[in-house]
Amino acid sequence: MTWPPSLAAEVEQRFGSPCSHPIQGDCDAKRDAAGVAAFRDTLINGVDRKTAVTKHFLQQNNWDLFAQVFTESHCIGHQCWHVHDPTHQWHDADLARNVGDPIKDVYKAIDTAIGEILKDIDEETTVIVFVSHGMGQTNIPYGFLEKFLLQLKVAVPPKIPANNVTGPLLQRRSLAFLYRMWQKIPSDVQKFLAPIIYPLSHKLSSDSGPLVDRAGSKCFSIHDTPSHAGIRVNLVGREPEGKVQPGLEFQQFCMELEKDLLGIINVKTGKPVIQRIVRTADYYSGENLAHLPDLLVEWYEEDPIPAVFSEKFGKISTNFWHPRTGHHRAGGMFLAFGPSIQPGTVDRTVSLMDYAPTIAQLLNVSLPDVDGRPIDELLMPLHAPQASSRRDT
Repeated sequence: MTWPPSLAAEVEQRFGSPCSHPIQGDCDAKRDAAGVAAFRDTLINGVDRKTAVTKHFLQQNNWDLFAQVFTESHCIGHQCWHVHDPTHQWHDADLARNVGDPIKDVYKAIDTAIGEILKDIDEETTVIVFVSHGMGQTNIPYGFLEKFLLQLKVAVPPKIPANNVTGPLLQRRSLAFLYRMWQKIPSDVQKFLAPIIYPLSHKLSSDSGPLVDRAGSKCFSIHDTPSHAGIRVNLVGREPEGKVQPGLEFQQFCMELEKDLLGIINVKTGKPVIQRIVRTADYYSGENLAHLPDLLVEWYEEDPIPAVFSEKFGKISTNFWHPRTGHHRAGGMFLAFGPSIQPGTVDRTVSLMDYAPTIAQLLNVSLPDVDGRPIDELLMPLHAPQASSRRDT
């Protein structure tokens, strides 16, 4: 999407299509050496094209604000962390010897691109280079929390009609088989099969149904990812078929659930699987609070988890494989320079929410009712009051 709409045709004619992202569709796949190299080269080509687009349009107007996002670092981190990291549980040393370090290659390409763009920036321009988060090994599978809720018997599986006892199970097994076979297919073959496989996979996934019956459970997971997950309690008066009464029963249920979840141990390390559980209401308020999960789960995601143990359900195996061998880590970084920014470092953690009010203040634009606050280290020299030439007597 562009504005004006006619700009899209100009971009496509000058730089080719697509320019928004070099990878179209789902990029999750198990790749051989040739596939990894091709994936890396495609992303680097995307970096080069974005650089050309940026340099071209940077010269077209007297911009108040100009931004470019290099999403290629995100894609390569998800797909190739097992090649980059020799300590990864799925590291392939032969693959790494054949293709090198694809993550480093893409990062270097982005670093070079930023340098090329900055050549066109004058000394009166303020520049912020923002890296939103880190990456690391994927040690937590998608849907991990949902399985724990079932094991703890605070969630129940869906009821299967008597005339379709084997249907959902067969569909889930077919989906798992299809998924395993897909990972073994070379990436250059996948692109030809994708128009057939993706719709079939979506249909099997939709028809097989969920693992948890939300209406029949005391709670259920939301956004159950390798970084974090949410738990929503099936609260009477809030959910259509509530099971837990608000007030004391709700509080006791949450306390017991927190205790049970925090007691789940990684058998390999002896450490808890969950780093902490946060009550959403302790951090958020307002009329939309009821739309959020009641509990937020932060995984301890630094170690592989081949099996877990709980006093409530014993030991269970948790081995898994996923094409996203790298996943997000909290904590990023930023670099900033400009005519009014003094050299130095910020000795505190800056919130993601602080950048919008900071940029607004740099532009002298009002941005009321936001959660963040301007980053003083980027603004104080610019907005410091002028010293008075009059002496008080």
